[in-house]
Amino acid sequence: MGAGVNTLLFSVFNRSLQAAMSGAPRVTNLKAAATYWTSPMAIDFDKVDVDVVWWQARSEFWDILKAGWKFWPLVSVVNYTMIRTVQARNLVGGFAGVLWGIYMSLVAAR
Repeated sequence: MGAGVNTLLFSVFNRSLQAAMSGAPRVTNLKAAATYWTSPMAIDFDKVDVDVVWWQARSEFWDILKAGWKFWPLVSVVNYTMIRTVQARNLVGGFAGVLWGIYMSLVAAR
């Protein structure tokens, strides 16, 4: 249940943030980035169409959830059958979290 809620909230948040920042320029240096991010209209949530965001989140929900069902049980099985120390389990879990974060970033970038 928690994974489903988390996945849906992730999708809604990412899609609304992408819609709110739709006019963001390509920033090529630190000064330009700081200028853009401190401007009052860097993120404009008035541009967000809630129906479109909700549809996008629902359309990618099952794909993300199924990917999580395939990935995290595998990480747990490896972690608890092959890894002996708590420190190493933390390392494996952290590394798996980084890989999952990369995957989620790629999903959000589609």
